[in-house]
Amino acid sequence: MARLAREVPGHPDHPERQVFGIYQRRRAGQPTRTPRTAWIADNTTWRLSESFTDPEFTPNSFWDKVVTPRHAISFDHGSITIIDPTEGYPIGQNLASIVGELFENLAIMSSGGLSQIRRDVVVESLQADAQGDWRATLTTKSTSGNAPAREYLVTGRWDATANRGFTERISRIDQAAPNAAIAKPGPVAIAKDWKLDPILNLWFSERTEIYGIEGRLDHVFIFEGATAETNGTFDQAFDIPKQGSQDSFRGEVKVLIYNDLRTGKTTRYLPDGRETIDEINSVFMSPNSGTSAFLRIAGWTTAGAIICFLVWYKLRRVSQHSSSKLN
Repeated sequence: MARLAREVPGHPDHPERQVFGIYQRRRAGQPTRTPRTAWIADNTTWRLSESFTDPEFTPNSFWDKVVTPRHAISFDHGSITIIDPTEGYPIGQNLASIVGELFENLAIMSSGGLSQIRRDVVVESLQADAQGDWRATLTTKSTSGNAPAREYLVTGRWDATANRGFTERISRIDQAAPNAAIAKPGPVAIAKDWKLDPILNLWFSERTEIYGIEGRLDHVFIFEGATAETNGTFDQAFDIPKQGSQDSFRGEVKVLIYNDLRTGKTTRYLPDGRETIDEINSVFMSPNSGTSAFLRIAGWTTAGAIICFLVWYKLRRVSQHSSSKLN
């Protein structure tokens, strides 16, 4: 970053200006906000739309991923790539793998962070007082002889009206490994403002904060809500966008590059209105093709100092009288 600190200031057209801007925000502890909207029919048909609204990004920057059994789409403010999932995904383009992240976000907000405890858990103790506050100590078994065991202190409250308990804080203590002298504190998750979403019929923490081992706020997940849409409106979210058409969420489709891996053709839309059509370079399909500048920048938003995900879920309405739910 020392090189960028010398080269970027005073050069607004520098190709790494956005990367340097994100780095500066991280150093200053300023949050990176990533609004997300997800359409979920089931785990084979979904769309995840992410908007990049921070000043380092080009205005109206976004990256949308669509996966259906028939086609997969990567759609950002400058390009569209269409993939036939039945033919397999090119290396580095496996959009189907993103569904795990989509449902993981949902799990974090509906469990208060407990979903992040992925190994076998043993409840060592559970205590509750007359006011309904409770605390539990959990331990996990190491899956490797060299890996340290982990201990979690979980606190929460019992809500008699809701007839259920709510997790409010999870603290992880990493026990000393065989060659370590002392244990060290681990990450902390804090869940706030639990509410029942009537569409999903699930309880969610409207704000889940994840703190790193140094006590720094790393991630904030904000659950904004869910809606159930009519079949026609809902299904339009999975349509293949075409240049000059209207995307149901992003509006007019106007990109510079249109890659159709089904046909092996790439179309470039030039500023003077002309179009060029070429064969897609085989390097595009190669393991050594690298990652586009935009995807590198997008990747930084998942590794920043404070990443604020504002998540909105949309589901198909089964009928006018019944709400949709996750399959």
